[in-house]
This record gives sequence, C-alpha cells and structure tokens, in this order.
Amino acid sequence: MRIVGTEPSSERRVRITARDEVAEYYACENGLGNVPDVPSGERVAARVYNLAAEQQADGLQVSWELDGAIGATLSVAVNAGAEQQVPVTGQLTVLGTGLLLPAYASGTRLHIHALPVAAGNPVAMESDQLDVTVR
Repeated sequence: MRIVGTEPSSERRVRITARDEVAEYYACENGLGNVPDVPSGERVAARVYNLAAEQQADGLQVSWELDGAIGATLSVAVNAGAEQQVPVTGQLTVLGTGLLLPAYASGTRLHIHALPVAAGNPVAMESDQLDVTVR
C-alpha cells in the first residue's frame, strides 16, 4: 500500500489514508519492470528537499528527503568553479537519501545541487541546493 494522507483524528490518534498499489508496482520493486504511473490520475511533483551536509572524520555526509522520487542526481561546484558531477568523471545517481562525499581540505567551499530521480511521471520536478564551507 501507499500512504496518501495523514491527519489528526483526536489528541492521541492519527488517521492514515492508504491506497493499494497497482500490480505493476511489485515487479518494479524487484527490478523487473518500469515504475507505474500514479493509479488515481493524481499528479505529483518529484521533489528533493531538506538537503543537508554534516562533517565527519572520513568525509562530508550529504542527506536529503524525497517525495515522488526514488533517488537524486548530485553535482558539486568546488570553490565557485564549474559544477561537476560527483565523482568528477561520470554521473552519480544515488537511489535513496544519502551519500558520503570524500574529505575536502579545510576552507573548501562546496555548492551541492540535487535533482530528483522521479518515480512515475511527475507533473513537475523540484531540486534543492546547499552551500557548505568545509571546517
């Protein structure tokens, strides 16, 4: 099932509205099919939002949230240079909501841009971006 709505029904309870997925979903879940359209005809936007970065000993942990998407394509501009895909050669598309970037020198300025990888056929796509200075 897919959760399509939540709302409070009392001070301690929440009403959750769910809908059965179409049969094609189950083949897709195992990598055997294409992502189906939203069955109700409801049109959604694929979004990447709440892009964040946290410095760790072994690099920079970048995380984000998704809506109507299964992952994100990331690109990074270092010290106001040209935006390049991560890693520098090739394209990096991440399924899920996080990526550990390599360690950059202290003072390095990064501009991180995330574009959603849509699930289905969204009516719009919303990306997110973040500026970080490595400590």
